[in-house]
Amino acid sequence: MTDTTTLLALFGLGLVGIAIGFAVTRLRDWQRRFELFAHQSELRVSDEVITAAVIRRLRRTENGSASGALVGLLLSALLFAIVHPADFQGFVWGAVLPLMLLGVTAGSMAASVSDELFSPDEHAPRVARAVSVTIRDYISPVRFWLVPALILTASLLAVMGLVLSSIGVIDPPRYFESSAVWVAALAVVLAIGGAIAARIVIRHKQAASDQLELAWSDALRADTLRNLWVFESEVGWLAVVFAGLGILRALDTPIEPQWARIVLQLSANLGIIALSRVFNYGGGRNYFRYRLWPILGDVGEIVDDSEEDDSEESDDARAAERRP
Repeated sequence: MTDTTTLLALFGLGLVGIAIGFAVTRLRDWQRRFELFAHQSELRVSDEVITAAVIRRLRRTENGSASGALVGLLLSALLFAIVHPADFQGFVWGAVLPLMLLGVTAGSMAASVSDELFSPDEHAPRVARAVSVTIRDYISPVRFWLVPALILTASLLAVMGLVLSSIGVIDPPRYFESSAVWVAALAVVLAIGGAIAARIVIRHKQAASDQLELAWSDALRADTLRNLWVFESEVGWLAVVFAGLGILRALDTPIEPQWARIVLQLSANLGIIALSRVFNYGGGRNYFRYRLWPILGDVGEIVDDSEEDDSEESDDARAAERRP
């Protein structure tokens, strides 16, 4: 099977997957999807207005993701027709996958900032946030610094490869054929673009008439930023893999091509799976809750610790009075 035939097969499978994605958005039980999102965000509410608004946003973001994936797939096919890459597997992992992920992330982000989550009546009260927020309020420190660490590692490995090739330690043609520099540069560009996109998301207006609506708006903003950080970390990891393999394949005794393909597939897959778990578990989805809303009750009321202490003291006093 030629590379062109393989790409056409992948393109067809991608179209089928995207079509399934669109169908899922039509047939999915959105009430259950909302309840799952509420559970992950640790927000409990039975308000029909909030439920309808959140479901509408979830539906829009998933449609945006599917549309973005289609655009990424089309761009990949166009790039393949223009470039005709010699390393087909490297092209799939280093260009097709990042473009698909970029389309998915950009589509969901565009849907999330295209309108306001809530549209209170002009005479309704508005809640103003007392302090300004940053991305660090939505992404935990470890997850936040994971992306710069991966980008820096990939950049250092790419520069190391350039230095080693310039002094003759490794073979320059084989190193540049590995796409290590291209993928590292792509990761840096996407990281810069991601930082700009994150600022746009942070600055997007949040209209809310009470504390609970603002908390739900933060939950969806946190989800958007988390998806952005997942995307950047995955591209950063791919850049690290390509940079390391580029050096190994350009040594005087290079790694065998079949072993290089195996290492690429295993490293890329295992890394993406690990990153997905890092950002989806262990507080990856509800960090904003503890950072911005530490005293928000399950149904939206602000819990006053002093009132709880007073009530406990009064209960103790009444119990003491009843003792003989």
